[in-house]
Amino acid sequence: MISRGSRLRRPRAGLLAAAVTAAVLLANASAASAAGVSGYNVVQGSATNITPGQTVTATVSCAAGQDVLSGGVSAHSPMTFIQSSYPTGSSTWSVTMTDTGIETYTEHFTPYAVCVNASSVPGIHQAENPGVAVGPDTYYGEDNAAADAYCNNGEVVVGGGVHSADTHTFLTISHPTNDEQAWDVFVHLTVHADAPSTFDVYSVCIPSADVSSYSIQTSNYGDYGTLLGTDAGGELTGVGPDVANTAGTPYCPSGTVAAAGAETNNDHQNEFLSTVYPAPGDSHYWIVTQTDVNPPTGYDENFVPQDVCVTQQTVPTTLVAYPQVWLFRPSKSAGIGWVAATLSSGGNPVAGRDVDFSVGTRHVCSAITNASGLARCAVPNGILETIIVLGNHYSASFAGDGTYVASSATTPTFRFF
Repeated sequence: MISRGSRLRRPRAGLLAAAVTAAVLLANASAASAAGVSGYNVVQGSATNITPGQTVTATVSCAAGQDVLSGGVSAHSPMTFIQSSYPTGSSTWSVTMTDTGIETYTEHFTPYAVCVNASSVPGIHQAENPGVAVGPDTYYGEDNAAADAYCNNGEVVVGGGVHSADTHTFLTISHPTNDEQAWDVFVHLTVHADAPSTFDVYSVCIPSADVSSYSIQTSNYGDYGTLLGTDAGGELTGVGPDVANTAGTPYCPSGTVAAAGAETNNDHQNEFLSTVYPAPGDSHYWIVTQTDVNPPTGYDENFVPQDVCVTQQTVPTTLVAYPQVWLFRPSKSAGIGWVAATLSSGGNPVAGRDVDFSVGTRHVCSAITNASGLARCAVPNGILETIIVLGNHYSASFAGDGTYVASSATTPTFRFF
């Protein structure tokens, strides 16, 4: 559901009773220590074509049972600017891009959504600050405007974005506020004749109790990839008279994941966002691309990537490896020339996870668990099979992921009982 957010910023009997109090405190402590998002999953949408002068929208949705924390976009061209990037429901993220380049070929962009199990964020909701004016003149300069959407007291912001009414209104700054309770954006209406126009700001909010750790990580001035200027050297990519650069956000601390990526700068009239998306294959940081359409001479502008880091809740797993021959339990035998193991959590099978098999320091093979949690693969050659047989053992391991804790097991090759 969407709730309206404020634009204002704000910060014997005795023994039995003691036992009950202690039990409650213990239960609360256990709940707090386990607080965090689970099922962290980055959903990549389809690559979407766009040509110069076009404005195109693409959406991406979470799987059933998951809610969207945040979203973003990766644009192939740094001259394809973000017009809108915001949640359109509890599990969908929408991105609208405008290609301002002059290339003669088709470009493309890809939307992303960061999703988590809805059960791990029971208090999640979206706050909206609608109909904010941009142009012809505001406190922030001609055709520039800024606004935020505030979460409720006792909540923290884990993502946010903007929906602009005009196809020529582009995002220049998008980040959480320092008090951790709102998402703040700056926009620039680049065609004065379209003024006045409006935009809406969104925040994705969760109760602070839903996560035991929350932090906003911010880059430092001059960090790799953050400088924008004609004299900044080989760090930059020239786009005609414009200058673009790409940088990663700071790495989230151990035990946390990057719920959202963000960025701020000191030249919101000239610096436009084209890319803000989760780093491929790594849940701890995002990637940001900023383009300066009026780069300075004699000094460097810069932008400052940020990310929102929250506790990751993971679930313990159990891995059981099976002998190649189990004399009195043949149904549990992997089979001569094969290795096998089952992965489970809380007594339930865990499907779709990679299990690696090894003997000593030698890798044997890998397999994906099926619906029953079983991973099974053939020993690839006679040398490895001989080592497994003569050594009378092999091992299985699961590396863990955003939902499940790593586990491992070793089994004898031959077993009687």
